[in-house]
Amino acid sequence: MINIKVNVYLLLLFAGFSLLPSISKAQIVDLNITSKITATADYREGKTGFPAVILIHGFLQTRESPTIRRLADELASNGYTTLSPTLTLGITKRAQSLGCEAIHKHIMEDDKKEISLWVEWLNSKKQKNIVLIGHSRANNVILSYLNETPDQSVKKGILISLPDDDFTSTAQDRQKMVAFAKQNLKNSPNTLAPYKIAFCDKYMATPESYLSFFGYSRNVVLNSIKTSKKPIEVILGNKDERMMKDWPDQVKESGASISVINDANHFFSDQAEFELNDVVMKSLRSLQVRR
Repeated sequence: MINIKVNVYLLLLFAGFSLLPSISKAQIVDLNITSKITATADYREGKTGFPAVILIHGFLQTRESPTIRRLADELASNGYTTLSPTLTLGITKRAQSLGCEAIHKHIMEDDKKEISLWVEWLNSKKQKNIVLIGHSRANNVILSYLNETPDQSVKKGILISLPDDDFTSTAQDRQKMVAFAKQNLKNSPNTLAPYKIAFCDKYMATPESYLSFFGYSRNVVLNSIKTSKKPIEVILGNKDERMMKDWPDQVKESGASISVINDANHFFSDQAEFELNDVVMKSLRSLQVRR
């Protein structure tokens, strides 16, 4: 009798596991950015008729950053094609996050070029319905890309934890740092110096590198949303400590569609992860081709 009960239990257990959504194994793909720099990405092919998603990690991170990794897994398990690149930041096949004190010579234009090349790569896979999803400061790069000449296959941008840079420093502090960087750019453009940016108090960079990423003040971000050539959706957490209280209202007034998730921090950890998944997939379903 005991053995029968155990066998029945095991059958039910395995049946339960078989009903869970499966996550296809990611294929590691390479993309030559220059003759010396190769980028890598996790790629999982989804269902026909579903949009493809490019997920871009935050500042100095990799595709293994938890917010991006969790979301990529969830989308792939629900049938979406996912491509999660690690931006090279000038390092071929970069696989580790960079510290603030590392040498930074990369510029935002390099990041935008890589996004553009990954869009072209997905186009070569017959993907003509693409959504860009960014986390944190990656959203500044996506906004810049969507304000220039985005590929026609890109349908929208979904910006998670869009940063409010006015929260991190005063206008006077920013003016001083920019003046310092511009002076260095004029007098010694290749010299490394410590700058303050995002979570870095000592961002060791060339002035060109620093200035390319630093310029995204609150007004620049809001104006970039207004002038974007593609629709913008923003997802924020009301417990995100990297924004002022009026930031959601300002983003909404700029023309973005906005969702604010309760009890969610900057990284949408714990239970907020599931609500983030729901909001993103609801947005993506609007692009699915009905058959």
